[in-house]
Amino acid sequence: AAPESHAEVLRRIATGHTEPYEILLRRPDGSTFAGRVRGRDLTLGGRQVRLTTFLDITRQKQTEAALVQARAEAERAS
Repeated sequence: AAPESHAEVLRRIATGHTEPYEILLRRPDGSTFAGRVRGRDLTLGGRQVRLTTFLDITRQKQTEAALVQARAEAERAS
């Protein structure tokens, strides 16, 4: 997670949150992107672990922004 998302991630882990949520993630090159995260606790080989999946939702966010802009333009044109 990007530094600005750390507190949110820690809060979700501490509360055992298992539903997907969106945060800012950091790539190995240091750039950030919008991501959807889902984690859950489980026991693996007698050890308690947290399984977490990350999904890059950059395109989804770009599409949503374009849709909002197109709607605003359509409203201004009418």
